Amino acid sequence: MSNMSNMYSTSNMSSTSNMSSTSNMSSTSNMSSTSNMSSTSNMSSTSSMSSTSNMSSTSNMSSTSNMSSTSSMSSTSCNLTCLKCEAGWEKHGGNCYYFSNSKSSWNDSRRSCADLGSDLVKIDSREEQLFLQSRLRGLMVEDDDKFWIGLTDSVEEGKWFWVDGSPLDESLSFWYFDQPDDLSVNNLPGADCVRMGEQVEDNLKCWHDRNCDYPQKSICEKTAQIVLCLTSFIINSHLILIQMFDDVQHAGFYNNQTDRNRTGENPSRTCKLPAGGVVLLVLVGLLAAALIVIYRLSFDKIRTNQILQTLKEENEALRRNLSVGSTTSTTIFPAVKRETFMKCEAGWEKHGGNCYYFSTTKSSWNDSRRSCADLGSDLVKIDSREEQMFLVGRLRDLMEDDEDKFWIGLTDLKEEGRWFWVDGSPLDESVTFWNDREPDNRSKDGAGSADCGRMGRKREYENLKSWFDISCNYPHKSICEKTAGLSSCVCV
Repeated sequence: MSNMSNMYSTSNMSSTSNMSSTSNMSSTSNMSSTSNMSSTSNMSSTSSMSSTSNMSSTSNMSSTSNMSSTSSMSSTSCNLTCLKCEAGWEKHGGNCYYFSNSKSSWNDSRRSCADLGSDLVKIDSREEQLFLQSRLRGLMVEDDDKFWIGLTDSVEEGKWFWVDGSPLDESLSFWYFDQPDDLSVNNLPGADCVRMGEQVEDNLKCWHDRNCDYPQKSICEKTAQIVLCLTSFIINSHLILIQMFDDVQHAGFYNNQTDRNRTGENPSRTCKLPAGGVVLLVLVGLLAAALIVIYRLSFDKIRTNQILQTLKEENEALRRNLSVGSTTSTTIFPAVKRETFMKCEAGWEKHGGNCYYFSTTKSSWNDSRRSCADLGSDLVKIDSREEQMFLVGRLRDLMEDDEDKFWIGLTDLKEEGRWFWVDGSPLDESVTFWNDREPDNRSKDGAGSADCGRMGRKREYENLKSWFDISCNYPHKSICEKTAGLSSCVCV
């Protein structure tokens, strides 16, 4: 009675243990459970439970390895596109930035950016301001060597707008202390454009308003180009291969580890990669190589098809323009475009729509004018403040000393005190840049009256006043000017 009770008790315990095991184990565990029920020994039950535990451990480890492999593989993606900027531009975020070293007015700087397919920079975030200020600190020569940005209140005083027409977000403004102040500098009225940069202070607040005609460097901005990136595809494929190799080794290790546990071998021995894993790795490598080749061929084919389609459309357009009813055979050529642009000859400098020649030969005013005529030009006529600013900047670099000035096409030879340009037009008094107490009709070295105009100041002054009258016989260098020539190119 007692023995039967013990056996009944043992059987129940074994059954209960195996039911629990069955709920956690795979079908292999159930086979162990069946064998266990036939046994009436507590030792047998204990042994079965130990075996079940080992198998469960192996199963869980294998499952973890597979899950890790799947997760790692899915996290490795092949991004086939890249953001790219042209040479000379700097990429930050999704945009390209060009830091111009040429000093010009705000409007001229904007035109220069437009020639590069961009516009003056619009600052949209604190992070972008931090990037720009950091770059400018390394580019600025002195604290006043600031850069134009695309912000202005020239439409309505006090209402600031970006070059794309959007209003300034006051929560994203970085005005320097007491800015904007709309103060005039160097006798330039108003301050309707914005420049930025602080060479010394580590401060994001570095915006200053300034007159738009003041010469400054500038920052151009445009969206980065999206291009296909084969390098990224190859690198990602390489990472996938490495991950799969690790996974195969991992799986092979645990399979061999389980076999050794069953046979009683030393588990610390280094296991070898199974033959099936080697075959799988080779196949995956071949597949990746094939994908790279297919991708490259497909890309080349798409590009070729696009070129052929463009040529086909141009041929069709040309065919439609041919006279209707013509029965003679006609050779179809690709459509052509004629583009015109302004060009200066070698040795001349283009600014606006004109070409300028800075002669280093010193001669009288009349002889200088004849030399210009030999070049198909005349002494320069200054029509605007912007043109005067350009010439002052160039002469400052060319002059050897403050007396090394240049003839311009201005004279009062016909009637004292009435100044005319070489084209016969009278001097517009609203666009004059006489130096203080000039013209004074005083000549040097007893060379007669001072009836011709010269210009230039070697040292940098706060204004553009750099015209002086002097005797027309005095030897000086000169500035010739002529309209830029129209050139054209035929583009297929």
